[in-house]
Amino acid sequence: MLEASPGRVRNRGLGLDACAAGAVLTGPSYPGALRPLELVIGAATGLAVLDADDPGCLALAAAAQSRVCLVTTDADNPELVEHAAGGGVVVRHRASGPITLLDGGDFVARFDHPPTRWAGFAVALAHGLGVDARHIDQALRG
Repeated sequence: MLEASPGRVRNRGLGLDACAAGAVLTGPSYPGALRPLELVIGAATGLAVLDADDPGCLALAAAAQSRVCLVTTDADNPELVEHAAGGGVVVRHRASGPITLLDGGDFVARFDHPPTRWAGFAVALAHGLGVDARHIDQALRG
């Protein structure tokens, strides 16, 4: 697991050529931040995880060399609906509801835990790493 800011990646490089799963949780917030975020998404060989509620993140999907997972709190997000219909990976979570994981348009799991903003991304990354849904559920329970 590696966490790096766009500035760190821009100044020092990513520090790896490839990773099984990569995530960008917020889009580029300043000039020069786009390329480092593209490097993170481009390095993911299994699953690139993006925040579907952030237009800047959605724009990074073009840089993905792997499957893309969109994480959203808005089940009616038009990009999410299109992505799911095309067989993509989707994680939906709401402040007062379960976290739902879909892969290839198929239901994988529902996690009935109080979600936080970051729980949906944790589910997506764990799924991208091949972690079984029951183990993801156990981890969410603490």
